[in-house]
Amino acid sequence: MYDELTERVERLRESDTPAHTLLKRAYHVPVLVALMGIMLVTRLRALENFQRNGGIMFRGNDPWYHFRQTSYLLDNFPWTMPFDPMTNYPQYLTKHPRLAVSAA
Repeated sequence: MYDELTERVERLRESDTPAHTLLKRAYHVPVLVALMGIMLVTRLRALENFQRNGGIMFRGNDPWYHFRQTSYLLDNFPWTMPFDPMTNYPQYLTKHPRLAVSAA
């Protein structure tokens, strides 16, 4: 797959295709990058609302739950917490803490 991608990139570099034709083919890339930038700026604008005295202030129960799940997963990777004793209900790990730990 890597060779196919490399060949395709080389063909695009060697072709005399005008820039507007390339933009027509890949218009979705700059649009997605712009949307991701807007989403990031929107999220970061409210960051000071969740910081108190140099720490993070969680609102609601879900952030605490995900914090505990992620902390446990970081300490005991690849094993997950079979239940959360703070909720008194067997709750299996959702995808969010796993994605965060995988990115780390």
